[in-house]
This record gives sequence, C-alpha cells and structure tokens, in this order.
Amino acid sequence: RAQRVQQELTEASRLRTEAEALLKQAEADRATALVEAAELIERAKAEAQRVSEAAAVEAEGSAKRRERMALGRIAAAEAGAVAEVRGAAAAIALAAARNVIAERIDAKADAALIDSAVASLPTKLRA
Repeated sequence: RAQRVQQELTEASRLRTEAEALLKQAEADRATALVEAAELIERAKAEAQRVSEAAAVEAEGSAKRRERMALGRIAAAEAGAVAEVRGAAAAIALAAARNVIAERIDAKADAALIDSAVASLPTKLRA
C-alpha cells in the first residue's frame, strides 16, 4: 500500500511538473500573442493614417479639378454671352445704319455718291 501511495505521489509530482511546464508555455504564448497583437494594431493604425492622408490629398485634388472645370465652363459661358451680345449689337447697328441711309439718301444723293466714287477711282487706283 505504501508503494502504491508512493507511486501516486510520484505520478502526481510528474503531472504537476508537466502542468507547470504547460502553464509556463501558455503564458509565454500569451505574451507573444499580445506583442504580435500590439504590433498588428500599430501597423493597422499607421496604414489607416496613410490611407486617410492619401484620401485627403485625393479629395483636395478632385476639388481643385472640379473648380478648374467649373471656371472653364464659366469662362466659356461668358465668352458665348459676349459673342451673342456683340452679334446682337452688330445687327442693331446694321439695322440702324440701313434706316439712317434709307431716310437720308434719296435718288439724287445716291447718284451724287456714285458719281463721286467713280470720279475718285483713278486717283485711288494710282495710290
């Protein structure tokens, strides 16, 4: 009986030693896992910061491109409006000139203008 108790004590001691070794290994694995997790978190934070900065730069570039496009459209619209106003002004001036000419020049004045132009042709052709 004493021998059996001794064997059980020996077995218990062996199991305790084995359990302590497993505990130490588990604690070491846990510490390693915590270090790896901390490193992973730091890398993730750094990557998030980099992505955030890149997105900010891209957003700023996009906003500048949109602004340039809008300014281009505004300039084109202004140029179109100016051309339209100039065309309308020219049409109005032409109509006014026709009315003035039609009101002031009769057949006699018209003949005098033609005679004057024909008479000045030789001197203008020599010049």
